[in-house]
Amino acid sequence: MNKMWQYVRENLRKNVNSQIEEVLGKKYSYGQILNELESFETENRIKDPKGKKCVILCNKNIEAIKALFFCWKMDMVGVPLSMQYGKEQCDNIMNSVNPNYIMTDDIKLCKEYIHTIIYEFEGVLLCSLEYKQEEKNLDDVSLMMCTSGTTGRPKASLFSPESLQYNVAAIIDYFPLTNADTILISRPIYHSAVLVGEVLVSLSVGANIIFYSGEYNPIIICNILDRYNITASCGTPTIFKGISSCLSHRREIGKLHTIVLSGEYLLQEYAEDIRKCFPYTKIFNVYGLTEAGPRVSYLSPEKFDLIPQSVGQSLNGVEIKIVNEKGIEMSAYEKGKVWVKTPSLMLGYYQDILLTNNKIQNGWFDTGDIGMLDEMHNLYILGRNDDMIIRFGMNIFPQEVENEILRMNEVKEVLVYGQLIKGIEQIVAEIILCEGYESESCMDIMKKLSVFLPPYMMPQHVKFVKTFMRNSSGKIIRPPKKIRTISD
Repeated sequence: MNKMWQYVRENLRKNVNSQIEEVLGKKYSYGQILNELESFETENRIKDPKGKKCVILCNKNIEAIKALFFCWKMDMVGVPLSMQYGKEQCDNIMNSVNPNYIMTDDIKLCKEYIHTIIYEFEGVLLCSLEYKQEEKNLDDVSLMMCTSGTTGRPKASLFSPESLQYNVAAIIDYFPLTNADTILISRPIYHSAVLVGEVLVSLSVGANIIFYSGEYNPIIICNILDRYNITASCGTPTIFKGISSCLSHRREIGKLHTIVLSGEYLLQEYAEDIRKCFPYTKIFNVYGLTEAGPRVSYLSPEKFDLIPQSVGQSLNGVEIKIVNEKGIEMSAYEKGKVWVKTPSLMLGYYQDILLTNNKIQNGWFDTGDIGMLDEMHNLYILGRNDDMIIRFGMNIFPQEVENEILRMNEVKEVLVYGQLIKGIEQIVAEIILCEGYESESCMDIMKKLSVFLPPYMMPQHVKFVKTFMRNSSGKIIRPPKKIRTISD
């Protein structure tokens, strides 16, 4: 029996009365989902399913999770995708992974991929694809999580049942979620932080799950928090900054007692706004990445008001170190590459031994992030290695500059990045002005910045914009350096 299916079945059986519900959609008890999965007969329509790759591409999260559980029952490798990130990304991943099957709740969504419909499982279609590739090295793999994919060849991380279950157990050690809780999950299970850190953790403790599969909208999220009596929710700082703005005029903030922030750098201003809106809520700031399974570290609520920009200390069994370009370990407060060693680390990248060997050395994974540790071994993430800006011999991280610019009353939001202009690295700041400051000019802003920003952090270019590109979670998309341009 597939180890992930055995794990899922045991937890569904243990918590039969817990509920899973889609906002304005279907509702099931854990027991009902278990009965559906166990009673459905496949009639041997899938020949030798073990190790076959099955893409999960559903509009609704509740259908996606049922489909994934079904894949594990069939001993297949689940590959979650999401159309929320665009057809181009899905096409790139499909062409890279070459799946054998696809499960979807919308045939129109996947009509370009589908070859033959095999059967329907409770509103989810299982279809075979034209890819005929046979593989024998996926027998120990239960999940394939894809990252990137908007350009070029996506990276697909392979995970064993043991690595997934280890990370779930390590998260449960500190996350105060119980079967009395109702958790809101508002991001696609395409994200490993959502699938492992929210869905599988909730399944393990028997928490009630509310899925919201619509586009990011803080007003809608606020209404869901109230309507469904949500007690726990996870999301990016941007999401909770938006929620805090919506709730700032209310006296009641519902029953939300636990918030988990992840997925992007937490600005000091955001931390303060979120705390002001949720003065009695336990707030965790956590860090992880897909390849690590995903959770690496967490900042406990007791430390949140003291060092909110830290992502805390490593999970049980996880090691973190900061190294320089030569792999030599750095001292406290010295900036360098973040390396992690964890039992939940991926098995490797799908069909990319070279990249796997480049990223994993002696069990240590190079995260691609730049950070530092303090004397108490609290981790601070300063940015991505490829987002780093070098000026006057100084390493500058966009988040550091953004944090300073947000001190200005005139600035509502800001996005900072490095741009090579005539071969020289320069700092660009795109700014959304607050209401009432529309008469400000770029030169006005630069003059005010020069008062408190050190010269090496001063932007050479300031642009006013109305909005930023965001993903479905509301997170600002920082454009890669190679496609950044400066308008004349």
